[in-house]
Amino acid sequence: MDHLGLEHKINSIIGSSLSSVTYVELNRSNHDYHFQDIHTVDFGVELRFSNGDMLHFSWDEELSHFSIDLGAIPFSKRFILAEMQQWEVIREKEWQRLLDTKVADVKIRWDWLKSRKGTKYYVPQDLVITFSNGEAITLCVGEYENHHDLGPRLDSMPGGDIFILFTEEQTKRLRRGVHGVSTSFLLIHS
Repeated sequence: MDHLGLEHKINSIIGSSLSSVTYVELNRSNHDYHFQDIHTVDFGVELRFSNGDMLHFSWDEELSHFSIDLGAIPFSKRFILAEMQQWEVIREKEWQRLLDTKVADVKIRWDWLKSRKGTKYYVPQDLVITFSNGEAITLCVGEYENHHDLGPRLDSMPGGDIFILFTEEQTKRLRRGVHGVSTSFLLIHS
């Protein structure tokens, strides 16, 4: 599906409420998805809505770039999860404030990658979901340049992570969502 088709399709979650959130990560011992004041996972986030839709923000099936998918097939049916761990996080304080709150708006910020053959194609970089209570979350891709601070390398290279941002301050600091910059071949230092 092209990027305009996905944007049209994803609008189906507007008016529905968030009912569950699952983080999926490669199975590593002693890993915690909390990193400073944000959440981060290395594989995907699955959001379930009251209308039955599931939104996936994850690596694509070829593990070559991140993708957004709206459908009814959970990660557990799409991937072999023996090498992965999952957390249901809707009861975390950051998500709890959004439970049963209707989605008011959804925006995808696109960027492009260039194949080895020189073909440009669009990939999602940020997904901003705004709720009827005025709160918003931003799901975005990036790679840590330095694990001791948040100086992310803002591209979708393998080894990257998904950042889950819950505040305006976080999106400004990481230059994501409405504060985003083009991430193609761009390196940003904090």
